[in-house]
Amino acid sequence: MARPRRKSTPWLEQQNNGVFYILWYDPEAGRIRRKSTGQRDETAAQEALAEAILSRTRLVNADTATISIGLVLRQYWEEHAIWLASAEAAYTAIQRFGDLHGDDSVADFVHRGPGAPIQRYIELRQAAGIAPATISRELSVARAALNHAWKKGRLGSQPFVPDVPRPATEPKVLSLEQIQRLFNCLEPGTYEFDYFVAAGTTLQRTETLLELRVDQCDFDERIIRTNQEGRRQTTKYRPPIGMTRTFRHHFADADREFIVERNGRPLQSMKAAARRLRKLADLPDWFNAKSLRGSIASRLAVSPYNVPDDAIELMLGHRRPTVTRRFYVNALPDPDGPATLAIDAFFRELQKSVDRPISPEFHPSGRAAKRHSFFQSVGLPRKSGGRGWDRTSDPYDVNVVLSR
Repeated sequence: MARPRRKSTPWLEQQNNGVFYILWYDPEAGRIRRKSTGQRDETAAQEALAEAILSRTRLVNADTATISIGLVLRQYWEEHAIWLASAEAAYTAIQRFGDLHGDDSVADFVHRGPGAPIQRYIELRQAAGIAPATISRELSVARAALNHAWKKGRLGSQPFVPDVPRPATEPKVLSLEQIQRLFNCLEPGTYEFDYFVAAGTTLQRTETLLELRVDQCDFDERIIRTNQEGRRQTTKYRPPIGMTRTFRHHFADADREFIVERNGRPLQSMKAAARRLRKLADLPDWFNAKSLRGSIASRLAVSPYNVPDDAIELMLGHRRPTVTRRFYVNALPDPDGPATLAIDAFFRELQKSVDRPISPEFHPSGRAAKRHSFFQSVGLPRKSGGRGWDRTSDPYDVNVVLSR
């Protein structure tokens, strides 16, 4: 294969192992660089070379009818999306668009009307039972890629990407009785118990709680910095929040890396646990790991708590602090603010109908009192729960302890 003159377009060379490599001259470094195609077949290697040349092509106000949506998506990924906190979700959407419509031109892809690629994509996803919110999020990636290309001056016009309508739904809020049943089904010392106590006392999203480390919690100042140092904030804002006394009571002595762990390791999901608890506590079909967050937040806004909406929104991460508050007043949240005080009050009231120690004011009665006092007298250590949880560490299972 003839090698082109220096400073010309990239070319192919086959190495001794039979793999074809793409080579090109880097004028800034003054040297030839190479990249493997991973192909031993020359035809496939030529296709990889064509893609490489196309991706290096500088587009200026190009006609949308001449540019493929695959190229726009690829450039968006390499130049912007790869650095986002939501890079994994963006990559999945880009791969899906590329597999189905990568060769379509931008003009054909965004063409509106029956049979158009974007419309076919929406119909295919709907037929697969994908939720409208998920389809909308995938379309937002294509929209962002086209806007990125337009802002870079590569496209002569800004194409329109439609969205899917979302059906109006009623708020899915657990009743007080359902919340009581949920906590009565949780065993102290298990990761499920730790998660739902943390979820109820911080009102944070599932992903935030599963990534929350103990060293992000200042138990002296009662401050929780929910966003890890160095992590970029996304639209799902992770605010610094005041720590409730209930949270501190449960986790101040935690001798582990993460707030929620299973067998010494952090969890990736709470879906399986939520499914088990849904059956065990006879909860609605829509119950999931984040249901408690919204259920408690909805109660804080009404009597007898009457927490201001802005305080609830800040704690949920639905609203960011104002510039004045961030830079001039106080960068730290108030640990005794209206939201944290109301959450503590809610758990004190909930404790009256729950026989698990979910608040510092827990006073067991009857058989639970005997188990609780015995557990304290023998000083059994609390262990991290999960499927491999040692049942003899249950403070309420005194019969198992006595049988040792």
